[in-house]
Amino acid sequence: MDEVVIEPKGSHEPEGVRTPKKAAIAAWIGSVLEYYDFFIYGTAAALVFPSIFFPQGNQTVATIASLSAPSSWAISATSSVASVS
Repeated sequence: MDEVVIEPKGSHEPEGVRTPKKAAIAAWIGSVLEYYDFFIYGTAAALVFPSIFFPQGNQTVATIASLSAPSSWAISATSSVASVS
């Protein structure tokens, strides 16, 4: 009928050792790569993209349009994170 199963303490915990130092290092490496990517894109957006994607017209408007892409990504990512929580 009603059987009660008593499991040993800690039987549902994941196996292995928790390593917060390893997690912190991995997070730091991920952040460094993300900032490097942002720096490379920003440099290319300012120097290269306007002449490739907007060959005719006002150079200032072309640079602003090239630099606006990452900001729109950041705004959309922020709003999607806010809607999840």
